[in-house]
Amino acid sequence: MIPTLLLLVAVIPALGQPGFELAREGGSSAAIRLTGDTDVERLAAAELGKYVALCTGATLPVGTALTEREIVLHSADGDGVDTSYTIEVSPTSLHVSGACPVAVLYGVYDLLQTHLGCRWYAGGAVGEVTPRVD
Repeated sequence: MIPTLLLLVAVIPALGQPGFELAREGGSSAAIRLTGDTDVERLAAAELGKYVALCTGATLPVGTALTEREIVLHSADGDGVDTSYTIEVSPTSLHVSGACPVAVLYGVYDLLQTHLGCRWYAGGAVGEVTPRVD
């Protein structure tokens, strides 16, 4: 059996739809696509890439071009007061959309916590928990 990591939002299995395959055997054909160019959005992409690599061994390139399989980080031009976000999953894409750039970062951290089991208890590597997902 080939080990595979699937990201599933709670409602997806209930609807009988497949999830987004993030990594398989330490590799991935997915890329992170940024639709904005703020420091916070670039941080969200860097954090997502860093922790996916730590947990799965897969490296996700970051860019702005459309790709066949992608994780899209999209921010509206909010004022930073509304930090709501959504995570939408399909077989070929995973969208983290936020009301502002900070909301996208919050969505990325939620994704990492909920689906990869990452935890941050204190600053630095000593306070991080990054379980290996095969």
